Amino acid sequence: MSSGVNMNNKKIIFKSADILKLSVLFFVILFFTAAGGEMKEIGFHEFREQLVKEGVDEFEVTFDGQETPAPVTGNKYVFNQIITYCGEDDDIMSSHRTWSSEENFILVYNRFRVKVNRSNVRIFIEETGSFKHKDEDDGRVLPSVEYGLVKNQKYFAKFSAEEYHLPPDRESGKPQKRVNNVLWISSRPYKNGKPRVELTPLYKGWSY
Repeated sequence: MSSGVNMNNKKIIFKSADILKLSVLFFVILFFTAAGGEMKEIGFHEFREQLVKEGVDEFEVTFDGQETPAPVTGNKYVFNQIITYCGEDDDIMSSHRTWSSEENFILVYNRFRVKVNRSNVRIFIEETGSFKHKDEDDGRVLPSVEYGLVKNQKYFAKFSAEEYHLPPDRESGKPQKRVNNVLWISSRPYKNGKPRVELTPLYKGWSY
């Protein structure tokens, strides 16, 4: 089977196989043009609404943003937490101090770039560095660990709802229930919707 068109009174014949090849080529070009299209910057809550609309539950992400060297190890992260254990000598792990970077960082998912901060996320990753340093207050050598998000490294994400309560707005009132949507970030895929890595210490003590 073939078809043709007239150009300057000359008939050019296209065979079915040629038409099929041209069609395939067209769709390949269209696909790669769309895949390599311009990234869209979107707000955190708008991003969540978009995923709900698309029916996306668990998804893979990377992170972008300004890389900052950790104070002692020099390891570079777009977001970093440092936990210093400072309990009594016979139980040094019983108490700790936390520090984290405060700069926003960028979540990258498909065609979206989403600016997030430490309050938007809950992080479930393993230690990414460790060191010891001399405490300025009592001179003890204390162990510290880092939990950092590495630029362009793959992580596993999903949204979760946290419930909390505000004090009553009047003396006889009841506490006011609120819900905050946060993004779970894990170094491993989830199992039955739950993280398989422990929540980092910074977020274990997180309060509203």
